[in-house]
Amino acid sequence: MRRLKMIIVATAAMLLPAAASGQSYRSTCADCHFARPEAPAQDHLFNWEHSLHGRNNVGCEKCHGGNASTFEQLQAHAGLLTADAVKSPVNRRNLPATCGACHDRAECVACHQGVTKPVDFHPGNYVLAHAVDARRGTPDCSACHRAQSFCVGCHERSGVGRRAITDYNTVDPERAFHPAGWASATGGPNRHALEARRSIASCASCHRDDECLECHSAQPGSIRASPHPRGWRNSARCRALDRGNRRMCLRCHVTQDEVGCDWRAM
Repeated sequence: MRRLKMIIVATAAMLLPAAASGQSYRSTCADCHFARPEAPAQDHLFNWEHSLHGRNNVGCEKCHGGNASTFEQLQAHAGLLTADAVKSPVNRRNLPATCGACHDRAECVACHQGVTKPVDFHPGNYVLAHAVDARRGTPDCSACHRAQSFCVGCHERSGVGRRAITDYNTVDPERAFHPAGWASATGGPNRHALEARRSIASCASCHRDDECLECHSAQPGSIRASPHPRGWRNSARCRALDRGNRRMCLRCHVTQDEVGCDWRAM
């Protein structure tokens, strides 16, 4: 009896999508789920049907896994993991690799563009947990978001950035955002240097570059604290950066003598 029921469901599934939409694409996973209203994630199924994936016959198994060659439930669902499982290909931390198997980054950003409107990429209330993923770098925030506009703007509106109305201050240690000895113009451990070398993106998510230039530049009024390691001037790395983007050097170095690396005005 169960076998007969599965045959009926499978037959109906093969006919229903084509009759409903008039499209020529096929997906055995979607066929079966369309024929079973009690199947989970019906809204996701509907979105797939009208997406580029659906119109180009990119079946569910291409991203979720499973066996699309059978209508037998246990065989079809073999190896499937829920999205919150760490090893699931559709776990949010694995999405860059899953999508990147077929798509270039530019294709993903065309829809999942953080500066305009994200398209179901992050789970609900993600803003409260995003700091952990941001520090880990998985997924890569910069794939969609610009640190010096999107991230800084949001942090300033949240009262974290320096230009915002905030409860943090550098005078009262009890209300300081960073620990003691983090940054000082008069000496000290200046622990922020280690963090900046480890992940400058973390700094850039709250601080705009002109705040860094208050200390790290040759501009008038700066304390001229060099962010470069010893032996930097005229090094191969210095020359390579100068050739690749001279304007970056000129953000801090305002004269030819300061730039060095055999720089010549063009």
